[in-house]
Amino acid sequence: MATPFVQDTRLTAIAVGFKNEAFIADQIAPRIVVPTEEFRWTEYNSDEAFSIPNTLVGRKGVPNEVEFTAKEHNDAVVDYGLSAPVPQSDILKAQNHPAFDPEGRATMKTRELVALDREKRVADFVGTPGNYNHSQALTAGSKFTDYDSDQFEIIGTALETPRVRPNTMVLGHTEWFHLRRNQNILKAIGRNVDMATGMATRAEVAELFELTGGIIVGESRYNTANRGQSPTITRLWGGVSGLLYIKPAAQLEEDITFMLTASYLGPVSYRKQLEPGEMGLRGGVKITVGDSMKEVQISKEAGFLFTGAV
Repeated sequence: MATPFVQDTRLTAIAVGFKNEAFIADQIAPRIVVPTEEFRWTEYNSDEAFSIPNTLVGRKGVPNEVEFTAKEHNDAVVDYGLSAPVPQSDILKAQNHPAFDPEGRATMKTRELVALDREKRVADFVGTPGNYNHSQALTAGSKFTDYDSDQFEIIGTALETPRVRPNTMVLGHTEWFHLRRNQNILKAIGRNVDMATGMATRAEVAELFELTGGIIVGESRYNTANRGQSPTITRLWGGVSGLLYIKPAAQLEEDITFMLTASYLGPVSYRKQLEPGEMGLRGGVKITVGDSMKEVQISKEAGFLFTGAV
């Protein structure tokens, strides 16, 4: 009879506690806990937020009724997970070396890869023009790499274009590296410095454009090469230059924000004993780490995307 996978509380605690400062997906698509694998979410109808109904009520009259027609979706989370084998020899070694924790290490490294996959999904979503009602292709003379371009005007105009003004700027590392050296932005924040050496801070640029959600920069990298080929390490958020409205504490229904994530149970880790023959001559354990979630878009109107910024 096959040995079942059993949820391990210690390893699950490690998976839950995992944090990589370079990963920003949870800031862009905040997690909303759902009680079951199936959930409902509302695609926001921005027209209703700006339509003013007749609110006048006569002394004996009846107030006019309003009907909200936001599109409701029935959906379900998707399971994401990976497994990592730990040989019995490593487990025996750990018994005499308390600081050596092969199962904990396997849990942490596997959890990081599952999180990296989520990071890529969110980055791809944010960088796709079809997920916006408003976008602009930057051409020669208006790119972030053109340090004398009027980014104060370009970004300022973009912020005023959506019906819901973005409060957060999301950039890849390279995009931020160039934007922070723009001469017009440096002048606007009162920095009289040479454009070749002067650099603005995230806080300065966020204050300049009144971005209460700040500037979030994606620093993570990933390997784009196929398995067996020489590694090609690429910036995961490369090419992303987005202005998003991210509402604090937004919910999946009857709310407005760019995107959210339905999260069921949160990260979990399971442990399965493997017999000799299933893994080498001495057996071992298989650690499986997973996350059940679904990223959904709440409003295309809550963002603006620049393409070709660098």
